Amino acid sequence: MIDPQLLKSTIKVCMFDQYGTVVDMQTGLVEAATPVLKAKNWPGNPNSFVIWWRRTHFENSMIERYAIAGIRRTGRSASAPSPS
Repeated sequence: MIDPQLLKSTIKVCMFDQYGTVVDMQTGLVEAATPVLKAKNWPGNPNSFVIWWRRTHFENSMIERYAIAGIRRTGRSASAPSPS
């Protein structure tokens, strides 16, 4: 077994994707959206609406993030020289 103190002194970052793993975003969003969509007489499936909204939100947030960071869609920094 690895010494816990060694782990504490060598590991700098521990990350994991919590959405969909720890946090069930879909169910809560569907439950919140269903009465709103019903009140607006929307005939579609609330689950499908939430999937569409989450994908659109993710795409827009990534575009905003890249714009703020100055990164082009190619993944290179806006200040990076173009390849020859």
